[in-house]
Amino acid sequence: MSKSNHNPGHKTIIASLKERRVPQIVGFYLGAGWGLIQFIEWVVERYGLSPYLPDISLVILISLIPSVLLIAYFHGKPGADSWTKIEKISIPINIVFTLGLITTFFSATDLSAATKTMVVTNENGETIQKTVAKKQFRKKIILFNLTNDSGDKKLNWLSNGFPMAAQYDLLQTPFIDVVSMLLDGGSLYRQLKRVGYPEGTDVPVPLMQKITIEKHYQYFLDGNFKKEGKNYVLILHVYQAKTGKEIDVKKITDSNLFSLIDKFSSAIKNELDIPDYHLKDIQDLPVAEILTRKIEAFKLLIKGLQLMVYKNDYVRAAEVTEKAMKVDAKFSLGYLLLGQYYVNSNHSDKAIKAINMALKYDFKLPEFLKFSLKEFYYVMKGQSGKRLALLKMQAQLDPENIDVKQKMANIYTANEAYDKAINQYLDMMNHTTEPDIYDDDVATIYIQKNQLDEAEKYFKKYAAAYPKEARSFNLLAYLYGLQGEDELVKKNYEASLFLEQDNLFAKLELASLEEKHGNLDKAFNMYQTALDQAEEPADKYQIYRKMTHIYMLKGQPQKALKMIKLSVEELQQFTPPLSVLIQQLLNIKYYVLAHKKQEGFKLLANIDNQLQQPFDDLVSLGYASIYLKLNNPDKALHYIEVLEKTIKKLGSTLQGYKYFVLKMRAKLLELQHKNNKALKFYQDFATKSPTSKSRFTDIGRIYRKLSKYEMAIKTFKKQLKISPFDPYVNYQMGLTYVAMEQKPEAKKYFQRAAQIWQEAEKDYQYAEDNKKQLLKLQQL
Repeated sequence: MSKSNHNPGHKTIIASLKERRVPQIVGFYLGAGWGLIQFIEWVVERYGLSPYLPDISLVILISLIPSVLLIAYFHGKPGADSWTKIEKISIPINIVFTLGLITTFFSATDLSAATKTMVVTNENGETIQKTVAKKQFRKKIILFNLTNDSGDKKLNWLSNGFPMAAQYDLLQTPFIDVVSMLLDGGSLYRQLKRVGYPEGTDVPVPLMQKITIEKHYQYFLDGNFKKEGKNYVLILHVYQAKTGKEIDVKKITDSNLFSLIDKFSSAIKNELDIPDYHLKDIQDLPVAEILTRKIEAFKLLIKGLQLMVYKNDYVRAAEVTEKAMKVDAKFSLGYLLLGQYYVNSNHSDKAIKAINMALKYDFKLPEFLKFSLKEFYYVMKGQSGKRLALLKMQAQLDPENIDVKQKMANIYTANEAYDKAINQYLDMMNHTTEPDIYDDDVATIYIQKNQLDEAEKYFKKYAAAYPKEARSFNLLAYLYGLQGEDELVKKNYEASLFLEQDNLFAKLELASLEEKHGNLDKAFNMYQTALDQAEEPADKYQIYRKMTHIYMLKGQPQKALKMIKLSVEELQQFTPPLSVLIQQLLNIKYYVLAHKKQEGFKLLANIDNQLQQPFDDLVSLGYASIYLKLNNPDKALHYIEVLEKTIKKLGSTLQGYKYFVLKMRAKLLELQHKNNKALKFYQDFATKSPTSKSRFTDIGRIYRKLSKYEMAIKTFKKQLKISPFDPYVNYQMGLTYVAMEQKPEAKKYFQRAAQIWQEAEKDYQYAEDNKKQLLKLQQL
């Protein structure tokens, strides 16, 4: 059979399509459509519109092909024609189908511009304009340390230096939120050190993925570097956090270190698909212009950061960074970090000078750090009002800046403006692609408001969003503990340990649950086991504080003081010196309880000599505490008044300490025998400190002193629901029943207190008095 005779029907169809000009019309449609898409892409790039517009155009182009085929087939042939029934039915269906596709895939997509321009007036009356990226166009990435494969240990500093400088460079880019090991407050370092990677290099991909997901970032990067002749060579690996899959490997080289860092930053933008048109109006100076042009200054800056993050050594960090300032006297970031080192090492006078130098050269800083610098300045000057005004202005200028809103929420919380704080978090949820990460913050504020049902709702939302996080169960267990639901507490902490076997927090809280139910020896053994396994100073610190509480319950303040001293030794290894001094002021009561008041006064004098403005008057916290424990209200009053003025001057920085003042005022009035006034202060403290585990004890004692015995019993019973085996509360119950002449009830509570205090130190007053009270009852 000849070729011309084969499948004549096929020849007829092809001929018919050609006759009706279907190929030409469809080809023209696709060509014109593709040209239109290219034009739309140009418009998007030219005017910074939504990058989703070309995608939508492509979907429309492809999905309407059936309609084009029909129109071409029925109307492509020359001559008059009319619309057929098939067209009248099929084309509308095709259009509806196309609209359905667009709705399905792009309904939640913002089709307006990827950026928006904000204009505000600052505190000096100057107009500030800023282009900010919308939340859906921001990418979040963690830069892990790079491995030094050069064989030259002198280049080890670059393992931190490359990601730190890239992070700093990317602060100019509103489309990327980035963090590295040296500029995240030490969080990454502590997480990696805990699992055996203190250098932060050669970290397994599953561990990097786990950390990235826990921090709610989308991508992570690691890599290595070496030298080939005069050139530095970087090999970068970028991964997607959700899947752990490697997106790409990038090799970049350059003989100039700072040019290489610029290429590093550009590579990140490219790997995260940040289009050039998003960045066309964004300032993007070379890193040498905003950091330093001197490699030696850069190296010294990195070494200072390493001393701060890895060694918690703010004094040496300051010394090394001072050398960097001698190499580059206009190193603005260096002055800013130097100011922070000075403050935390308790050299506030030097800090102010460093901050002023940073302000002098703040034109070198990315805009984000300019605000941070000015905020730091207002904190140091005690100008809390200006600090809040600055943050509000920054939030108006950049509504997508979550860090600023977080700070504002913290200030509102510290000032007890809880509704404002909640609204701030709700607003933050509207400006992030992962709103549930703030559910726990909202829940915590509801706890402060004593609205536990609302808190539970938000904790459950968080747990539903992150069911594989041990923290989800820790949060719920904590809430159930406040509600007295001990079985649920145990269940959730055990679930937390199932997900994360080395979860110290869950282990310690399960031990605390045993402690609550009077199993003090078992709880202590659990603490001891945790201590034997602990390697990190932060872990040991927590455990020593738990052991302190056990010893205090047993009436052994001298042993408790030993634990306090051990906890301070651990605290010094991971906390800035200023914070250590403040914690020692809070610890001062243990010296009096352990009959070591002279040692306590010596410690206070030492702290007084170290504290500098604006924190110098904080020593009054320790003096007020020690004089109250010594039952000396006259001297305590002076220091309480000084402390109140200090807290007011420093604003939100120290607002958390106002609750200590509230309780101090109550104790002062009690010592002055003004019990009715003292009661109001203790009640106010209990209302404002709903998480305090002893918040009803003082109220019950005052009711007893006022001879309001029924109210005292009712209040102590509320306290015993929280801590049923607290010997002091049981002792107070016994005293109340004695006053009510209900001897059998009194005896029951004295016996429970005696059981817990059976190993109390000989000079522990409450245990001795409890014995006397019990002996009197037994002799009757």
